Amino acid sequence: MKRLLILLYISCLALLAATAQTVDGPRRTPPIEVQKDSVKVSLLTISAGDEIYTLYGHTALRVREKNEAGWSDWVFNYGTFSFAQPHFIWRFMLGKTDYQLGVVPYQLFFDTYAYEGRGIYEQQLNLSQPEGRDLVNRLAVNLHPDSVTYRYNFLYDNCVTRVIRRITQSVSDGQIIWPTAEAMQTRDLTLRDIVHQYAEEHPWDALGQDLLLGSEVDHPASLQAQMFAPFYAQRYIAKARIKHIDGTSAPLAGPVHTLLAPAPRPQQSTGVPSPMTCFGLLLALTLIVSAVEWV
Repeated sequence: MKRLLILLYISCLALLAATAQTVDGPRRTPPIEVQKDSVKVSLLTISAGDEIYTLYGHTALRVREKNEAGWSDWVFNYGTFSFAQPHFIWRFMLGKTDYQLGVVPYQLFFDTYAYEGRGIYEQQLNLSQPEGRDLVNRLAVNLHPDSVTYRYNFLYDNCVTRVIRRITQSVSDGQIIWPTAEAMQTRDLTLRDIVHQYAEEHPWDALGQDLLLGSEVDHPASLQAQMFAPFYAQRYIAKARIKHIDGTSAPLAGPVHTLLAPAPRPQQSTGVPSPMTCFGLLLALTLIVSAVEWV
């Protein structure tokens, strides 16, 4: 794993040099203190953007390691894709888009979202050193060409669910006790409710997803299913605990820290009438034509 990180670090130095000075505004935060020969893993949650694939935010894992080779600070991101894929937006809405696990230096990750005006929030995971290294090793294995690509599914297999799965697999010294939907007051929440919540300012995107989502999204969703949305995952991880084999327990993650505050997002009218307006006009036109023909 150390050799892999070193090689990745060298490959990104040139890219960092070209981009590090291009972003105005808040600068990257200093890394937390990491002891020698140790690894710390954090959950990163990114605020929403304006494109359809950014409406719900984003989730990634930050890995900080200190060893004899030096210091490393990387972000593992299951949300990497290529716009070169034919019919990307249509395939995205149908759940037929291929995504990949990518890894970039944290500084580059930070600068990218600073440029986009999106916020970054961090929760440090309370994993033991063996658990942290197991998680990093699983991520490294996932970078292999045979497993780096996966078929993205908007609700059931996305950047959040992949991260949650890796965290759960790595907690070997106990088990994760998740809060209940009743305790989080989300027992009656459906997946469609969450979709509408995040697509509220994008009515045509919401309509397209409503037409494509099946009736299964109208049933009350389990807490695990609700975690397809990054900020729901952030909220539930903050309340989850690790129950150790000796009977003791501890929070799964520390408090949420703001690494980068989102830039203000002024509401701008696109000039495109809402679906309700369009369908209302269509109904009115249909009634007028019908009335004329009736007469």
